[in-house]
Amino acid sequence: MRTSRVRGYYGSQKVLEAEACVVARPLDLLSIDPLTGTFEETHEQAGQSIKGKIVLAPCFCGATIAEFIPLFLSMTGNEPGGFLTTASRAYTPVMSGCLASDTPFLFGLDKNVARAIRTGDVLHFEAATGEIALMR
Repeated sequence: MRTSRVRGYYGSQKVLEAEACVVARPLDLLSIDPLTGTFEETHEQAGQSIKGKIVLAPCFCGATIAEFIPLFLSMTGNEPGGFLTTASRAYTPVMSGCLASDTPFLFGLDKNVARAIRTGDVLHFEAATGEIALMR
């Protein structure tokens, strides 16, 4: 089991174990359908659901309207367990949406730890302390 402590905006006191969903490129939350919680057809992971998963992306990008996606996902029951990124700074619109939806958002994950995480791995995620543990 590998453990890493990250800094970030927590937005939640959640502690959970959940499956990871790793996205290789910068993630625009507008590529996620908030009604189904799945990636749109144009995304490399088209059709994959993020519901209950911890989404790991190198960074987040897109229009400021993306801040509503975490809230819409929460309203439709398709919210992820949380968002993680290796970016050293957070993308403010995503943080706003995470606060409104009680979805953890952590940034600054060590890149060596991130490289060890694969889609389907189980992560232990403590939002309030920033602790991420790879359970496998």
